Amino acid sequence: MTQAGLLDKIMGAWAGQDSDCNPATDAGILCTMMGYDNIPDNWLDPIKQVEDRYFSYTTIEFSGIGIVIKGSIAGEPETKYTGEMEVSIDGEADRIMKLPADYRKRTDELYWNVQLPDGGHSAELRWLNPVEGLG
Repeated sequence: MTQAGLLDKIMGAWAGQDSDCNPATDAGILCTMMGYDNIPDNWLDPIKQVEDRYFSYTTIEFSGIGIVIKGSIAGEPETKYTGEMEVSIDGEADRIMKLPADYRKRTDELYWNVQLPDGGHSAELRWLNPVEGLG
């Protein structure tokens, strides 16, 4: 089997929920061994669209009456750091969310708003106080 064929098999092993960890690790190692220029176009083309994008500001397009954003700040739970994320809806600042790095002191929902008028919307997320080593 070729490396490209093996990559297709690895990526096909993802079954959702928490089953992505091993295939993601395996694919990362295999792609490192293959080298960037040897990664098949079907896997590389979607990445090329965003590989030079600066991700400090993230915009999410959605439709409906609400949005719930889940996630976390990666880092040691003992840290006293509390991230601040400004959320704008349709170009208007909605609120600044406090996001403790210690998962025991926060919810999984980073932001929620379920009282929007029905229709198309955009949410822009801006991390106000980034710290090296956390993300």
